[in-house]
Amino acid sequence: MQNPYIIGIDIGTGSTKAVSVDLTGNILQVSQHAYPTFRPEPGYSEQDPELIWNAFKSCIRETIQTLGEAPAAISLSSAMHSIIPVDEYGTALANLITWADSRSESIAETLRSSPQGENLYRISGTPLHAMAPLSKILWIKQHQPELFSRTAKFISIKEFIWFKLFGQFEVDYALASATGLFDILDLSWSSEILDLAGIPVSRLSLPVNTSFRRTNVHAEAAQEMNLPVTTIFVMGASDGCCANLGSAVVDASKAALTIGTSGAVRVTSEKPVYNFKAMTFNYLLDEKTFVCGGPVNNGGLAIDWAIQQLRGDGHDCLGNKHLYRVDIRREVGQQFSRVGFNYKGMALPGDLAGKAGSQVAGHFFRGIGLDDTLQVGEYKHEYNGDGEIDDDPFHIEISFRIGVYTIGDDFGKDQVDTVT
Repeated sequence: MQNPYIIGIDIGTGSTKAVSVDLTGNILQVSQHAYPTFRPEPGYSEQDPELIWNAFKSCIRETIQTLGEAPAAISLSSAMHSIIPVDEYGTALANLITWADSRSESIAETLRSSPQGENLYRISGTPLHAMAPLSKILWIKQHQPELFSRTAKFISIKEFIWFKLFGQFEVDYALASATGLFDILDLSWSSEILDLAGIPVSRLSLPVNTSFRRTNVHAEAAQEMNLPVTTIFVMGASDGCCANLGSAVVDASKAALTIGTSGAVRVTSEKPVYNFKAMTFNYLLDEKTFVCGGPVNNGGLAIDWAIQQLRGDGHDCLGNKHLYRVDIRREVGQQFSRVGFNYKGMALPGDLAGKAGSQVAGHFFRGIGLDDTLQVGEYKHEYNGDGEIDDDPFHIEISFRIGVYTIGDDFGKDQVDTVT
């Protein structure tokens, strides 16, 4: 190989992204392919895993075509909390249920308020929430018993793709620790929680470390990607844990804030940071490193919702790369100036009622961005222990500007301090 490089590929909620870097860290190529989310009923959030597999292959094939040679290795990252019921051949029996699906909220609430709720949380490190695969599996068991009985394995989207590549059901510690089914201290599936879910360990993948690697890709898959079968694939971790590692947030002295489809603030720790009341999470980066923090489920997802509601056509905007490369205030505002606001199902302040245009749209989207960052910021006091958010203006301004950047607006320091 004349110019060796590595691909890092993230299987995200709205799209799969591949970034190619040489051995000194220089970015050579970026590829991204989007796919839709289906919402057949209120609270549902589903995707077609085959479309995601196609996007995965397209990113790798496009990268190789552009750079002219295959990578030395490929490492995987993935969004957390997805669940796919599959048969013994890895074929999906139903759509993927994403982290954003809330149909199992009543089940999660029952778990939280149960006598064993806190113990379940401390074993798994995962909040007892509708996003967790534990709640989703219990929902399938209760509401789709025939599907539950036919399912050979309950797996995530990364496990689905890994099986396509190698014919093996394996999962990294990071994703396993985000299921609500995994004992994060024992590094194994929890027998107590599996008994509660009504599934044996044979219906889950084999947990492996995030540094686990394989070669000998299935010939058909390799051919579809123009990839040698001997290419090294590294299992990798979850998107949240990778975000801390990539941000060099390697201890609890600083936190990483990320806002994508959702948002989260995370620290890295040698041990879990439990808080049952706040439901902070504790996910594994590797066998001895925890990534701990709190999420907010409305980052880019909230902006996408607002665009759909205000535009009124129900179009899913998360896969529209154009919207992320322009000033959203200007583009959407011009659109609203032509067609007017659609207020159906929305509660807006009185001074916005009946108004349209670039300025109003800009303030509306600014508000969404601020809400995202300030909600994420609330988790800081869970680590301070003093019941107050850290008032360090540097940290507040960093988180604030990330949210503002997302909506394509720009504010000075005086406005940051006012909102703080």
